[in-house]
Amino acid sequence: MTSVLKHLRTYDADRLRSVASVNTRNALWPGRDQKIVTRTNHNGGINGGISNGMPVIFRCAVKPTPSIYKEQDTADFFTLTEKKILISGRHDPAIIHRARIVVGCVTALVLCDLLTQRFGTDYLASKEPL
Repeated sequence: MTSVLKHLRTYDADRLRSVASVNTRNALWPGRDQKIVTRTNHNGGINGGISNGMPVIFRCAVKPTPSIYKEQDTADFFTLTEKKILISGRHDPAIIHRARIVVGCVTALVLCDLLTQRFGTDYLASKEPL
């Protein structure tokens, strides 16, 4: 995959940087099933690098694929001159369909890694829930 993850942020980051801090607080309240939850999830389920029990939500931005069927500027490394390049062949300009699979898989790997750090590798072999 030639695209690159360019940006990763928690759920409400864009809105939160333009409002007062009193409006960004995730107030706690007794939710359903006798569990303490937050009224909002502005932090995307993570406070100070620790999951707060709410759904973990994040957004990412992926650099578009540069290999499209359109003439583009480039440089010739041998002659050190500017050149034009026209890439032909089959190229997928909608890389997002592949990128979302990769982001989902990497997220699962990171969560499994965190589980092994917290509970050890024997936990993953057991069939019992936390």
